[in-house]
Amino acid sequence: MKTIKKSILSLILVCTVLMGSFSAMTLSASAAATASPQLNLVRGQNCFNVVWNKVSNASKYRLYFGGNTRWRRYTDLKLNEVSVYPKNTQSVQFLINSKALTGRSWTPYGADKHISTSSLKTTENYCCQVEAFDKNNKHLAWTNVGYVYLGATTIKAWSKPNAVGVSWNKAYGSNTYQVAYRYGSQTTYTYAICTDTQRQFVVNNPKKQTNYYFQVRPCVKVGGIIRAYGSWSRTSAVNNTFHTAYEEEVIKLVNQERAKRSLPQLSTNSAITNVAHLRVKELSQYNSHTRPNGKNCFTAADELGVPHSYAGENAASGYPTPEYVVNDWMSSQGHRNNILDPKFKKIGVGCYEINGNIYWIQFFTN
Repeated sequence: MKTIKKSILSLILVCTVLMGSFSAMTLSASAAATASPQLNLVRGQNCFNVVWNKVSNASKYRLYFGGNTRWRRYTDLKLNEVSVYPKNTQSVQFLINSKALTGRSWTPYGADKHISTSSLKTTENYCCQVEAFDKNNKHLAWTNVGYVYLGATTIKAWSKPNAVGVSWNKAYGSNTYQVAYRYGSQTTYTYAICTDTQRQFVVNNPKKQTNYYFQVRPCVKVGGIIRAYGSWSRTSAVNNTFHTAYEEEVIKLVNQERAKRSLPQLSTNSAITNVAHLRVKELSQYNSHTRPNGKNCFTAADELGVPHSYAGENAASGYPTPEYVVNDWMSSQGHRNNILDPKFKKIGVGCYEINGNIYWIQFFTN
């Protein structure tokens, strides 16, 4: 049996939404002086490469290794133990992995002489520095200190009316984050710095119906100098046509209402969300549970391959926030019945803005 509640809510309210924002800034490679030769740490899967510029007349390199900014040990590397870095033949590299930590001789160094690390962890940040010596064991040069974070920085882009943004999880050991974003067909990124307490970046008044792309990487700020020690996250994209943050909030509010009555929580996935997005765009064209092609709303799930034997739909337009629309749905018996139906297990929500009007769809299935 398919249920449907056909009353469409049409109250239009005006609401001013105030969003926090952070000033964007572009980081310059010359912002902080670094020692020469240059060293970088390149993250891999449970490992990282230490890459540094060759030093003239060097006969060996001493590699210092630390975790969470504390030095732990060092090892001496002969020239035949380092390889040429393929992306820059003037640089050499050495791979740090579990085999390197356990299969060669390391000399304890610094405050952590008691620590015997045999494997790398994704919950730590690591640092390395290289010292070069000539054939007479005379010091030649120090590199800068390089940092790397092996854990993943998980980010999620979102959209609200008049704003798009990105949020992310905490990276262990980080106190600062660098955010990069671009939109549309842009090929260059704009950069910004956020603190560990924020872990969110907002772009106010974004271009309408435009894709925005975000990346984040963890950094450490010490003495006013910001050093990146993590790799860039995967890109997270959002189109501000659909207000994903509002969609998530609607699901949260619905599950709160169900929890009050000891009903099972509804879950969502990309498939049922695609149905809701299709239906909410259709709602903006034809304000009805009947689709613009004359078919009933449930055929949208059939077209997108979402299985169901029992389904429901709530629709509304003109409401500025999730709280407003859910409150009015809960005040309407038919819409309320869909929200509290114990047979439903899945929910997809669509929040779509066009020409200054916001349209809402809840699509339920068993």
